[in-house]
Amino acid sequence: MAAPRRLLAALFLVALFGALTGVLITLAVTDGNEDDRGTVVRTGPNLFEDGSQVACIEFHRFCIPHFDDPHEARALYLGDTHDRWRQGGCFVEWRSDYPVDGHPEAPSGGTGAFRGVCSGSTFLSDGTRIFGPSPRDLDEFAVTYHQQSETWDGQEFDTSYLEVDTRTLICGEWTATYPRDEIPDPECELAPPFD
Repeated sequence: MAAPRRLLAALFLVALFGALTGVLITLAVTDGNEDDRGTVVRTGPNLFEDGSQVACIEFHRFCIPHFDDPHEARALYLGDTHDRWRQGGCFVEWRSDYPVDGHPEAPSGGTGAFRGVCSGSTFLSDGTRIFGPSPRDLDEFAVTYHQQSETWDGQEFDTSYLEVDTRTLICGEWTATYPRDEIPDPECELAPPFD
């Protein structure tokens, strides 16, 4: 009779310890503030070895358009720039096969665009809005390029990487052709977390 009680007590203590650990981890990650949704993401500069125009990191909701100089790398936030759609949790997605030929801002014969899943707004690979209800270009996260030397097993290696700060949002430019009096100035903030 004592053995089952000890087993139940041990199981209870394990469950209690697990619950407390989960609460502590949640508090450490969120720091009690649900607006702390960003992080700093490191990625190598060799994102386009497969010949793609755009490299997307869907988990962190940004894409990096092709660059020649890593000092000029940009990270486009995938939140729709129309307030109504952004607050509704709508994002844009990269569609490499989308034809953009015929739009004045687009390169002739070009394909590939960001398309708003809900709004239908369309943006070039550099984030420039070409049409749709979204009033401005795509927002961006701050990007920093780092180069450094590291020593491993007595050998020195040069390493380089990009750091994308998803805590800092840089608002996209208002499109010149969009009538400013139609809607109020947009708020530039991260979309609500819907994951």
